[in-house]
Amino acid sequence: MKRIINSGRKADTSPLKECIEEFLKNSPISKRYQETRITSNWERIVGKTIAARTSEIFVKNQVLYLKINSAPLKSELSMAKAKMTQLINNELGEEVVKEIVFI
Repeated sequence: MKRIINSGRKADTSPLKECIEEFLKNSPISKRYQETRITSNWERIVGKTIAARTSEIFVKNQVLYLKINSAPLKSELSMAKAKMTQLINNELGEEVVKEIVFI
């Protein structure tokens, strides 16, 4: 005798998280949402040292603008732009940043 377990979920329903992700993926606000994720998760993405020396951060037209308060760190990060871009985009799971500019 087989026992049928009813999970209470209809076959054509999805978890709320999946619905929200699908909405954001197809929405015009998707890029803005991803850009906001960069600023809100900046410390986790680059670490406390770099985050502590970052006074401004914003994204416009897939360009990440950073104001770094330490000249030596700014110089070091300038040489690692490609690695930082890859790190950020990997964190977000899609290409959100194409270029980094230090202001």
